[in-house]
Amino acid sequence: MASPPMDEVKRSLGTAAGLYYQLVLLVGPSGSGKTRVLIPVPLDGNFVHALKEVLSGLVKITVKAQALQQALQVTDGPATPAEMKKRFADYIDQLTKGKDPAKVRIVLE
Repeated sequence: MASPPMDEVKRSLGTAAGLYYQLVLLVGPSGSGKTRVLIPVPLDGNFVHALKEVLSGLVKITVKAQALQQALQVTDGPATPAEMKKRFADYIDQLTKGKDPAKVRIVLE
């Protein structure tokens, strides 16, 4: 006998931990139970604790499009791809100086 679709989805999600990218795309029509599979209802203490742990220490860095454009702008003629990559890397390094790169999240506005 085939297992219910929810059980199959939960089993598949469990295998994601062993995948290289650990990226899961859950697709379904509205009301099909996508959220119910991912978030336990009611929320228990373990889930809340795990969520806090995952999000703890994240550092949001907001980058305005105009500031990024200024950082990348070349004033003395065209730039090579290598020069543009270096400008971008230098800009990101400046923004994230002293911060744990694993905890930084950059938001472009």
